[in-house]
Amino acid sequence: ATNAFGMGIDKADVRTVVHMQMPASPEAYYQEAGRAGRDGKKAFAVLLYRNADSAQMRKKIESSFPSVEFIKKVYQCLGNHYKLAAGSGYLESFDFDLESFEKTYQLSSVETYYALKKLEWAGYIQLNESFFAPSRVMIVVDHNALYAFQVAHPKEDGFIKTLLRTYGGELFSNFVGVQEKQLARLHNCDPDEIVAELERLQNLEMLEYEKQKDKPQVVFTVGRMDATKMLFNEKAYLELKQNELARLRAMENYVNDLKVCRQVSLVEYFGESSALDCGICDNCLEKKKKQKPVRYAFFRPLVNVALKRKMNVLELVQHIKPENKDELIQVINFMLEEGLVFMHADGRLGLEPPKAKSD
Repeated sequence: ATNAFGMGIDKADVRTVVHMQMPASPEAYYQEAGRAGRDGKKAFAVLLYRNADSAQMRKKIESSFPSVEFIKKVYQCLGNHYKLAAGSGYLESFDFDLESFEKTYQLSSVETYYALKKLEWAGYIQLNESFFAPSRVMIVVDHNALYAFQVAHPKEDGFIKTLLRTYGGELFSNFVGVQEKQLARLHNCDPDEIVAELERLQNLEMLEYEKQKDKPQVVFTVGRMDATKMLFNEKAYLELKQNELARLRAMENYVNDLKVCRQVSLVEYFGESSALDCGICDNCLEKKKKQKPVRYAFFRPLVNVALKRKMNVLELVQHIKPENKDELIQVINFMLEEGLVFMHADGRLGLEPPKAKSD
């Protein structure tokens, strides 16, 4: 699940949302996981987590906040790149090739990208939508079908291998941003040939290719300044970074807390404190396991044998004939909550869940 999923999906009947790694904040997780079960029916939100996720996310945040010195350096390079004199360039727009810019001034790719975004945040430049939306590719057949295609079309085989080596297996499951110039350099050909090859593979229904609509552009929203005299709110910039790190720490606390109800944890993070335990998250279920009825081990096998045929609670009690009916009913309720037995529409209990009604 990604932010794009959280922002763009309006389906009420999503049954399961799986996060393959930890999001950077509880806000992102709440938005994305909250897409499950909006129709009020049972749904699952699953978060897969390992300690390396935290380190990876922290590194990503650190890299998204380059030093102020580097940001000023990138601004200086921009002015030089377009040969702008001091005070000139106000509201002028220029075609912008990020890869060429980085190569010309020997700048780090990731740092430069975020430095430009921070210059936009500070109000010195504006970047058009195409800067953030490169061409996208997704392979629409499975591995076996693609391999069979490569065997049958040796001319395309080399290009497909270059594509896979560059962008990896994610191409089979998601749209991945691609740079035609980078592929052209790796494949030793002209970028126009890359575009033609991607369009050909799309026509052959091997992949989907969404070409970048417009050229990336940069607009100088302030006349060019001397980088050493730039007004840059370092205090606000540092606070912005600390806020992101604080949200990451909150997310780390959420995934590592194995005691507090997940719902309570999220609600308290958002400033409320009146929530009751949900009773169904992993922490609540673990708590319930430790609170099993005293005679659970005795009654459970008897219930399992009895419910080989469906019966209601009264029939089940009469069948087992316990000395203490309340103890048996307590066990039945616990097994219902744990999903070990199921209540059917006619009020009878069974070991199998009710079959979903077909439309």
